[in-house]
Formats: sequence, C-alpha cells, structure tokens
Amino acid sequence: MSPRAALDGRPMSATPPSRPPFRLSFSLQSTYARVALGMIFIAVGYVLLFSYFGFSSSERMYDMRRDELKRLAYLGLNIVKPVIEQQRRGELTQAQAIEQGRDLIRRMTYVYGLGANYLFMGDLRGTVLVEPYQPELEGTVQLETLDADGKNIAREVIRVAAGPGREGFVEYKYPPPGSSVPQPKLTYVVGIPEWEAFIGTGMYLADIDAGSQVFARNSLVLTGGLFLVIFLGVFMVLRPIFGSYRTLLGLFDHIRRNPDVLPAVPVDRYPPGSEGRALLAGFRDMLRQIQSSRQQLKESEERFSLAVQGTNDGIWDWHIKTNTVYYSPRWKEMLGYADDELPNRFEEWTLRMHPDDVESAMQALNDHLAGQTPFYQQEIRMRHKDGSYRWILTRGATVRDEAGRPVRMAGSHTDITERKRVDEELSEREKQYRSIFEATTDGLIITRPDGAIVEANPAACAMFGYSHDEFIRLDPLTLIHPDYHDSFRDYLAAVNRGETVEARSVDLRRDGSTIDAEVRGSPLLYRGRPHILNVVHDATERVRAYQLLEQRVEERTRELQTLLTVSQNVTSTLELKPLLRQILNQLKSVVDYTGATIFTLNDGELAILDYQGPIPADEIVRLRFPLAQASVNAEVIGRRGPVIIDDVRGDSPLARVFQQFAGEQLYTTFGYIRSWLGVPLTVQENVVGMLSLDYDEPGRYTDHHARLALGIANQAAIAIDNSRLYWQAKELAALEERNRLARELHDSVSQALYGIALGARTARAQLERDPARAKEPIEYTLQLAEAGLAEMRALIFELRPESLKTDGLVAALTKQAAAARARHHLDVKTDLCEEMEDMPLAIKEALYRIAQEALHNIVKHAKATQVVLKLVCEPGNVALLEITDDGVGFDAQGTFPGHLGLKSMRERVMRVGGALSVKSEPGQGTRIRARIPIKA
Repeated sequence: MSPRAALDGRPMSATPPSRPPFRLSFSLQSTYARVALGMIFIAVGYVLLFSYFGFSSSERMYDMRRDELKRLAYLGLNIVKPVIEQQRRGELTQAQAIEQGRDLIRRMTYVYGLGANYLFMGDLRGTVLVEPYQPELEGTVQLETLDADGKNIAREVIRVAAGPGREGFVEYKYPPPGSSVPQPKLTYVVGIPEWEAFIGTGMYLADIDAGSQVFARNSLVLTGGLFLVIFLGVFMVLRPIFGSYRTLLGLFDHIRRNPDVLPAVPVDRYPPGSEGRALLAGFRDMLRQIQSSRQQLKESEERFSLAVQGTNDGIWDWHIKTNTVYYSPRWKEMLGYADDELPNRFEEWTLRMHPDDVESAMQALNDHLAGQTPFYQQEIRMRHKDGSYRWILTRGATVRDEAGRPVRMAGSHTDITERKRVDEELSEREKQYRSIFEATTDGLIITRPDGAIVEANPAACAMFGYSHDEFIRLDPLTLIHPDYHDSFRDYLAAVNRGETVEARSVDLRRDGSTIDAEVRGSPLLYRGRPHILNVVHDATERVRAYQLLEQRVEERTRELQTLLTVSQNVTSTLELKPLLRQILNQLKSVVDYTGATIFTLNDGELAILDYQGPIPADEIVRLRFPLAQASVNAEVIGRRGPVIIDDVRGDSPLARVFQQFAGEQLYTTFGYIRSWLGVPLTVQENVVGMLSLDYDEPGRYTDHHARLALGIANQAAIAIDNSRLYWQAKELAALEERNRLARELHDSVSQALYGIALGARTARAQLERDPARAKEPIEYTLQLAEAGLAEMRALIFELRPESLKTDGLVAALTKQAAAARARHHLDVKTDLCEEMEDMPLAIKEALYRIAQEALHNIVKHAKATQVVLKLVCEPGNVALLEITDDGVGFDAQGTFPGHLGLKSMRERVMRVGGALSVKSEPGQGTRIRARIPIKA
C-alpha cells in the first residue's frame, strides 16, 4: 500500500488470491532430490512460521483496531473541543455549540478506514444527533433499539458514556450495511458532559478478521517472495542442477526493462514433470500473485485519490523527518491556485496565513507535536490568490514512532468562509431577535408541540407574576382557567397541523387573578425541532372597558326602552290611575326607590295622585296641602329642576329644609327616608306637579338618576295633561251632543209632536162637524207619529252605538237612511249587502260613523235631493261603503278650515287599516268611498 493509503487505514481485499497446485517430482537417489528435500524442509519451516505469525498478527490486528477505534473517537472529541471551549467562555449557547459540533462530526465522514465505519453522535436521552449512514434517524429517539440477542444498544451506549469513566467499548450484534444478517460489532464511545451527549465509532469484527487475513496474506506473499528468491538463488548457485537458468535470467531482464508489463513464462518449453517446468510454473504463479498485489495496491491508491477528489476538503500530508509535504489539488483550489501553481512546501502554508493567526496556529501545532493535544485543530485565515482572506478550519493527527516522536502528520483544510459569514449573520440576527424577544410588551412563550414551556420573554413572566426559572418549569394548564382547558387542547392540535391560530382565553396569574388574553399561535422551528410560538396579549383592560361599555349601553338601552314604553303608554290610554301606576313601576327598573310619589299642582295646592312605598296608599293618596307648607317641594317647583338630598338627616341646607318640612315625622312616618330626589312635572314650560323619590340609604341618587327621573316625569306630566284635556274634551263633547240632541228634538220630534197635536185637534173638530172628513187629519197625524218614532229611534241609536253588536251594521245603516228621509225629506236609496258575521265591531262602528258624518255633511252643505247609500261585500273579505249625492259638489283638493268632517272620516278609516277616497267637483255632486279589509 502507498503511505497515504496506509494513513487512511483502508483494508485491502479480504479475499486471498487463488493458487494453482504446485507439484515437484524428484528422486531421492539424485542430486536434485537432495536439493528438493532441503527445500521441502525450508517450506515446512516457512509454513509453521507463517501459521504462528498469522495467529499472532490476528491478535495484534485486533488490538490495533481497538486502539484505532479509540483514536478515531478521540479524534471526533478533539474536533469539537474548540466549540466546547467557546461555549464555556459564553460565546455560544449550548444549542449553538451542539449544532456546530454536529456539523463538524458530519464533515469527518470521509475518514473511512475500518470497513464501513463512521463517526456518530447522540445525546443521553437517546436522540440521534449525527448518523451519516442513516441520516433519516437524526432527531429521532432510539431508546428501544435491540440487537439480535435482545441487548438494548442505545441504553448500553448511554450507560458507558454517562458512567464514571465516560468512555469505553460496547459490543453488540447488528446487520451491516446492505445486509439483514446481524454480525458482531465493536463500538467505542466517549461522553461529552457539557452537551449531555457522546461521540463514537465502530466496526464489525468480521472486518478485523478480514484485515488480519489481508495482513497475513500479504505477509505470506512477501515471505513467499523471499523464499522464492532464496530458492532461485540456490538454483542459480547450483547451475548444473537447474537447466532453466538462462530462461529465468531472460525473464528477470524483461521485468527490469518493462516493470509494468509482466513477461510470458515459457512453461511449455520443458517437458511435463521436469524440474525446469515446475520451477517456471512456480515463477509464473509468483508473478501472477505479484500482479494481483500490484492491482490491489493500484485500486487502493485509486480509492484514496477518489476520496481526496470527492471530498470538499483539502488534504495535506507532512513527513516531519524529511519536511516534505503533500497538498491535494482541492487544498490549493481553496486558495485559488491550480495544482501546478503552488509547490508542495511547508512554507506555503505559513506564508499565506493571516499575520494575526500565525502565532496561535503555530503554538497549537507545537503543542500537538509535543503530545499535549491528541489532535490538531485551528480556525485560521489564509490569503487567497485574489488577495482576500478565506476562513479555513485545519485539522490533523500525528503518527508517532515507538519512542513517541512525531514522524508524520496528516489532516484536512475545510473552507468555512461561508459558514463564518452565516454564523456572523445568524449571531447578529439572533441578537436582534433576542432584543425584540426581550423588549416586546406582549408575552412571547415558546412551547413544545405538547404545550410544555421551554422559553418565555420577560413580558410573559411579568404578565403572569413568575420568575423566568419558575415560569419555564410550569405546567401550561396551571396558567389557563379550567373552563378553557379543552379549548387549549384544540388550539395545540390546530397549530400542530401547521395552522396559525388566533384565540381568546382567560388565564390565571400567580396570585389567582384572571387575565383576559388574546393568543396567537404559529409553528416555529426552534433549536432544530418543531415548536410553537405563542404571542399572548393582555387584553384585560380593553375587555373590562368593553364589558363596562356593554353594561352602560345595556343600562342606557333599558333606560331608553323604559322612556319609550312610558311614552307609548302615555299615548295608548287616557285612564290616568293605571297609567301612573305603570309609570312608577317602569321608573323603578331604571331609578330604584323605596318610595315614590306623584303630585299635581293646582292653584298653589299640591295633591297626591299616586304613591308606591312603605306607607299605606289609602293614608296618603288624595292628600292635599298648600305648596307654601311643603318647603322642600316648593324648592323643586321654584327651581323648575331636580333637587337631590344625599342624606335628609344631614346638615346641608336642603337637608335642613326637608327636616323642617318633616317635623316630628322625620323619624316616624318618614323614618325610612335617607336619600331624596325631586323633579318637576312640566308641560310647555308650565309646572303641573312634581315627582319625588326616596331611598332608605344615604347617597343613593346622582345627576344621572335625576336626568332619568326628569325624563319620565315629563311623560307623567303629559299623561296628566292629556287626561285633563281628555276630560275637558269629553265634557265639551257631552255638552255639544246635548245641544245637538236638543236641536234634533226641536227640529224633528218637537215639530212632529206639534203637527200631531194640530192634526188631532183638526180631527176632533171634523168629528164634531163632519165625521166623514175626520179621516184625512187622522191619517196625517199617523204619518207624523211614525216619522217621530223613526227620528227617536235614530237618536237613541246614536246615543247607544253598542247596539251595532246586537242589531248589526245593515240594520243601523237602514235606520240612519230612514231618519234622513224623515228629518230632511231626502230621497235616500239604500243598496246594502247581507250582514258580514265576522266583521269586527270596531269596523262596524267606523263605517256607521262615516255614513252618519257623510249624511250630516250632505244635509248641511250639499243641497242634494237624492242620496245613494251602498254597502258592498267585495271578494277577498273587503267591506266597501259608498255614499253618493247629486248636490253642489266641492273642490276635493281644497282645504276647509274649521270643517273636520272629512279629516275625521279619514282618521277613522286609517285606525282600522282601510282607505278613504273622495271624488267631487263643483256642480257635479260628491262620492265618498271607504274600503276596509276584514281580517279573520
């Protein structure tokens, strides 16, 4: 093998070359026989020597391979030691140091020497960190990997790496690459306590045996070659014995002149069985074996050359004694030179080194050569051909003689310029990210996929009230309200699917108080593994403000709804007593009170209309007292605005006014009152009364309560005023109705009675004079009596419209038409449909009143002689009332101040959901049509 191949440690072929049978016939009586016999004894000795040497070499080979495994493991350890030192100095975090160490170990994969061995790396938790042979295992936990005998490989390796010595051999059975048959394997591991990890390498015992066989075979070949040389020497000395001397000399001469081309051995020149033929056949076999060894050597050198060319690293080889050095083409290419541009001299290395790095690099080299370090490793800057400097990682190991002196050193150059640039960028970026991470006011929490906390920024720790060390040891569920635990699990599942999730949560501080949190979770690659970045924003103040706003909006809505309801109630009824009771009940829902009183003011006197409170209502309602005696009430009415007394038993001016008014009843009848609120009842700037509220605790009422109470009090004032106007209108309507009845009785019934009396007297006189002529006045008297009767019935129906319910609309309209004929001598024709049984009473009354008002207007304004009254039951359950006259007509688009007939008719129709149309022109008569749908 070449020196570089020997340094690389690659074994030659484990299969020994086949040897053809070697036969030598001789006679004991001849000189040839005696020589051959001597050679046989020498051969036997050689075989015995080879057997002993082969056995002992196998043991030495095994020991040597064990030492080689240990050396390679330490090589990996020494490669990462500078990184460990950087971590110790605080220049790198543990995660950064481990990542750089993994990269360095991966770069050692070109060191192949013992079969298919390689350097691997793992941590004490069973996670595979570096595995060149099976990279897909990196990052996985292999704690349950068993060998063919059931031995837990990972736990055994961890036991040795974490043991007292932190290093040692581990034997197990595992299938080699490309095979599924387990074979014994020997591994050496070295622990790295700073990383809680280990580095190791291993080889299959079959490779050791193969190496021993190769070594023994090579030894046999060399020894056999020596034996053949001796054998040939003997035959050359005994020239008379060997007739093939000249042939052998010719062959050796050919080999000397053409060492790369082996000559053809003329074995067939000698007869079969002759000594010359046997000698040449053995020489031929020896040449073939030499050729095979040369081919193996060539293949070994080619493998080394391919390894050097294939790796991205530059190789250097320094023979220390001769100070000769070899730089691979890649070594020179890193510096911008072709292979023939840079001589292989040691000085080329030092001359191109950055001046600032020379001292440290040479000191490290001297320390290594002195045996102070097992391996040499430095990061240096070397000058490129273009004048720039490239960062180079130089590593090497030394071969020493038996005395421990260095004789040879070899290693590699790795261009780490890009890595240095990336490291600097990453370091700068990490500093930026770290500063952002530390400075942001939102909580940033990094968790594993299962939710376990691994890192948090100061804002998160402060938000929850923990120190950093306490926080990262917490179970995440302790930070989350139990009502949100299921939501948290769903949140983790969504983020682990690769989604970015926004959620709301209620979290718990250390003191047990709650945080209204807005959380945003997204996948994150942290320290080379999947994690989750959780951004937690404390939205407690905003949520509390929103809740307070919602509460206030709800209160305002309730207050406005109450005001609206009160307003609707005021317009929906004119019954004052129940309306006031509703107002007080609804007031209590927005302005609470213990007692509430509504007063009216008439001619300087206050009267209590309604009261709710602890005093019996029958003792207080309808009480009247002069305003001058109620000084506190007079204060409200005089101010025309709210008056608040925080404590009626206090010492404020208003409290003294109340005490003066209450007198001895302050602690008896009014003993329950502590807070008091009074507001005026105002209608069109006129105070018509007041509302007072009292409460059994001091400091109850505020200006807001006063404004609400004032708004409701104004509605109560409107209700009181509406009721007053209603009763006034009712009294006026009753008076007007009485006057109308008096006119009707005077114009119709009274005239009819007068005519009856006149006719009766005429009939009586005729009976005395000429009985035969008494019939005509009697007939006249009967007609007048019938007309008077119809008129009286119509008047009675107008006074009692509830008879619509019993007699029906058709009967009422018939009577109305008959009354018009009798009173006003109008030709009233009727066309009425049958009674609609499902017509509501309100619609019947509306149609009756429209017909009544229309006939009244015809009599009063139209000067008509003929009227048509029609009631039609249209399809679709619609009632149509039509009144047509042949009077003077009018402009239907005009206005008629003081005449409310048409307006009254329209309002009646609209109240029952119908429509009224009027068609009229001067001189063309009038048609009034009311159409009302009848709902079932």
